[in-house]
Amino acid sequence: MTKVLNMTFLGRVAVHLDEEPLSMVSAKAQALLCYLAVSGRVHSRQALAGLLWGDLPEADARRNLRGVALKLRQHFDGHLLVTHQTMAFDKTSPYRLDVADFRELCQHEDVGSLVDAATLYRGDFLEDLHVRQASAFEEWVTQQREALRQQIIAVYRRLAVALEKERRYEEGIDYARRLLLLDATNEAGHRLLMRLLAKRGQRSAALRQYDACVAALADMGVVPTEKTAVLLQQIRDNSLV
Repeated sequence: MTKVLNMTFLGRVAVHLDEEPLSMVSAKAQALLCYLAVSGRVHSRQALAGLLWGDLPEADARRNLRGVALKLRQHFDGHLLVTHQTMAFDKTSPYRLDVADFRELCQHEDVGSLVDAATLYRGDFLEDLHVRQASAFEEWVTQQREALRQQIIAVYRRLAVALEKERRYEEGIDYARRLLLLDATNEAGHRLLMRLLAKRGQRSAALRQYDACVAALADMGVVPTEKTAVLLQQIRDNSLV
């Protein structure tokens, strides 16, 4: 029976077969497994060789790919679909992929699902994986990383807003702060944190958050909008609804 393959690519890379951790020494092997699993498509060997060894002559790149593919099959043969011309991840095999689970949870509106999505986001996509001489792969990683980062920022915002409505201000403050750690120039995020702090009774902290907003936006050469200024005045007047 094929073991369950558990893949964690958000934050530090971790791969387990059932509960047994696997250590793949080669960064290229990790990169290849990740690319096949996350993309979920069939790829030609030529394309994969170019992706991971684009700086080498094609014959050398394909030879390197054969070596890495052989090592992957030794560990994950039941999870890969390999021919002389193509490679793919077998999505019918038993597996868990944190990126796929995260993206699915982000589609939900309930707080529980969003909290689960936030829990899965342990850090940026492949944050500790460095692959040498693979500019095409690094470009793909950068695109994936930014898209996933924007998704978690949206999750943090949605959670903070939902928790504010439920008057769970302390929890909302935590998610608003997480948002701003990823995007310090997010003015709507600053307003959200200001509101939550004020409603939590931390008026001075809310006013200081406005100063933090001003400083962050100044780095971009802009000033807070009127909407933020109105919120500031409401907090000063203790008239926030």
